[in-house]
Amino acid sequence: LIRCNDDSVKKFFVTMKVRGKGNLEVSIYSNRTWKYLATAKFRSNSEEWQAFTHTFEFDAAGPKALFIHVNSKSLLDIDDVRITAIGKEEMPDAYKHQ
Repeated sequence: LIRCNDDSVKKFFVTMKVRGKGNLEVSIYSNRTWKYLATAKFRSNSEEWQAFTHTFEFDAAGPKALFIHVNSKSLLDIDDVRITAIGKEEMPDAYKHQ
């Protein structure tokens, strides 16, 4: 479950390290509509750690979850999974610095 109660957040940045041979489908799922909001695919073909990064952008309110579907005939390692909510960017305000 993604713990972000701010429905104004429309972007999430996901990073992880992957090694081994196989395919990943990384998805953001809506627990309100029971549908996938966005999906990114990644193919790992190395015994060395590789970085997966993706910015998911969608317009959906309510609770969300991160799903990682692994399709591999051998061992696939996943480490350091992080998801970061990207809020509305604030314009600099010169009055804050007086």
